[in-house]
Amino acid sequence: MSGTHDQNTPNADEPAKESDYGTPPPGAYRQPPGYPVAGPYPPAPGGAYPPASSYPAVPIGAYPSAPSYPPPPQAGYRPESYPPSMPGAYPPPAGYFPGQAPYAPYPPRASRGIGMAITSLVLGAGSLLFFWVPFVGIVAGLAAAAAVVLGAIALGRAFAGRGLSIGGIVTGALGVLLSILLTTVWFGVIFSSDASPSSHPQASASPSPNAGGGNGSGEYHYTTQTGLSPFGSTASYENDVTVSIPAGTPFTPADPEWTTQKVDLGFDVTVHNGSGKDMTVNLVGEALAGGVRGDQIVDDSVDTLKDLPLAAGATHTYHVAFSLQSQSDVEVSVSVGEQYDYVGFHG
Repeated sequence: MSGTHDQNTPNADEPAKESDYGTPPPGAYRQPPGYPVAGPYPPAPGGAYPPASSYPAVPIGAYPSAPSYPPPPQAGYRPESYPPSMPGAYPPPAGYFPGQAPYAPYPPRASRGIGMAITSLVLGAGSLLFFWVPFVGIVAGLAAAAAVVLGAIALGRAFAGRGLSIGGIVTGALGVLLSILLTTVWFGVIFSSDASPSSHPQASASPSPNAGGGNGSGEYHYTTQTGLSPFGSTASYENDVTVSIPAGTPFTPADPEWTTQKVDLGFDVTVHNGSGKDMTVNLVGEALAGGVRGDQIVDDSVDTLKDLPLAAGATHTYHVAFSLQSQSDVEVSVSVGEQYDYVGFHG
């Protein structure tokens, strides 16, 4: 019935108890074989664990606390120099000091040596511009040789600028060859002008048909002389004009500044006009001693050798002088006019 409650029925709101299910009859549960029967636990020995109140209380501050020390600095680390790290950033490498300039990266091999190749090309091209200048060509030749060396080094080490290196080698080689050639020519011209060979100058004489002097006919007159004549002999032209020069004698110029070499010698040049016509003498000449050209002395003590009239059949002696290296192995060559060949004497 609703509203009635059986006292033996357990309440759902209360925990179940053994009495709620009744007392099991004896022998309902048997102990499994092999397990000992549990007995009661013995009581704890008296006084084994004193109560907590038996330990004396330690007052606060009775013992000093350990002093605090700053952490030791790390080698190569300057905490005041590091900027604040970004989240997730890597720490700086060991031994790196902030503010220190970063190491310059080693240049790649392909970019090295470009300056050497450019220098080679510039030197080679410059030698081609200046090899023809007297004496400067020597410097240009040295620069060209340097261009070849630098270009070969840059090319052999596989540096950058291979084309520039090849250009420097080519232009440098040309500069060396041309500088040697032109320098040899320049020195040859200089030494040939200072020391002319002992040869008769008539070989280089050329006719001047329209020049003044001579017999005025415009004809060029060649000498019948072959080679050099000894001093004191006579050389002839094909129109019967003759020239004779004796050996030179010591000469003292009126102005000492004309003495430019070791010995001053004077020469008497005798001209005979056997052409049958009047002529105008324009005496020109040169002298050598030991193959070295002498310097002609022109002052008041010698004759004026230009535009000297000489009648047909007349003879005249002209005085000339030269400053020479020595008094031996002397050669003197003269021409009596622009239309006359040179005649030479030696002794």
